[in-house]
Amino acid sequence: MLCINEIAFFTNYINDWKGLKKIFAVKREVERDGKTTKEICCYLSSKNASAEKLLSYTRNH
Repeated sequence: MLCINEIAFFTNYINDWKGLKKIFAVKREVERDGKTTKEICCYLSSKNASAEKLLSYTRNH
């Protein structure tokens, strides 16, 4: 998991996402019906949480 705490580079869009605190990505390997796929999911969050907590949010969503 990649978690970006410093989001100042995102200033062109920050006004569109009020309360934006974190940008993070989760890399997954998923196996279904004997076939493995890889994916990277990107998230924007208004929570100022640790990487571990953000990961738990995505797993419980």
